[in-house]
Amino acid sequence: MLSKKLVASLLDGTLQDHPTYIGGQFRGYYIIIEPDYQTRSQRIDICAYSDSDPGNARLSEFLHQIKPEFGALNHAYVQPYSCSILLTAGVNKKLVELADPLIRRIADYLAANGYQSGCMLCGASHPDCYTINGRSMWLCSSCLESVKADLEVNKENVRAHKSNLLHGFAGAVIGALAGGIAYVLLSKVGYVASITGFLMAFLALLLYEKFGGCLDVKGIICCAVILIATVYFATRTAWSWEAYDALKDYGWSFGEVYSQLSSILKQSDLTGSFIKDLAMGYLFTAVGAVGKFINAFRNSTGKYSIKKNQ
Repeated sequence: MLSKKLVASLLDGTLQDHPTYIGGQFRGYYIIIEPDYQTRSQRIDICAYSDSDPGNARLSEFLHQIKPEFGALNHAYVQPYSCSILLTAGVNKKLVELADPLIRRIADYLAANGYQSGCMLCGASHPDCYTINGRSMWLCSSCLESVKADLEVNKENVRAHKSNLLHGFAGAVIGALAGGIAYVLLSKVGYVASITGFLMAFLALLLYEKFGGCLDVKGIICCAVILIATVYFATRTAWSWEAYDALKDYGWSFGEVYSQLSSILKQSDLTGSFIKDLAMGYLFTAVGAVGKFINAFRNSTGKYSIKKNQ
């Protein structure tokens, strides 16, 4: 993820760089740093537990106490055998500058209070690093088998459920329209970003699942088609709004402007600009929605991937 120079400067070069994550041991504590695409941040997992701190309750208190000291620390939470920190940073020099002092501070606390490190799920010593459905974890062989069994059960459960296409379609339309309204309003003030595409995709998928009973492959395809149509009509509406502001004093109604927009653009020699704006809308939407659709597709099929990292 980082250049060799940056990896060497992070935590005295104790971690190893991999294509999708940075991992290893620092002061005896197993660590993983990798992107969290749902929150658009970097997640730092540190495996730690103590028999004198059941559930890592005191560790949780410590993390919340130091949060004001680290402005990029977005969120911190604990599990019985690990803690996770969400850091607002990209994959660059800034990540090293922010993560290095934070991890050192946590490691100092862990060492001073006798915390041990091992498997993220049970604390067993000498775990291996695996990437499971895109997330890297330190696991012992026993917990790995348990995770596999749970994933198999989930796959069978997912395959047994089918969505109600008609109800799901209605929900997806409502969700996409809500996101489309935000798209039009932001376009009105000259600002369209990938967040609008993410919002449309999030709401369409969420309401399809809610109305349709579950989110399966046909639901994802349905949402994708609706999203494509929504971006087009939202862009057309935004342009019609602009044209209406210019033509309303000449007796044009918004409906007339909307229905005759193609002719108006052609006469104004703005068809190319409209197509360019539409293309940018699709690009922003793709950037904002692609991660959401990838996760939705994986969850809808129940398929999973497990890779042991070297």
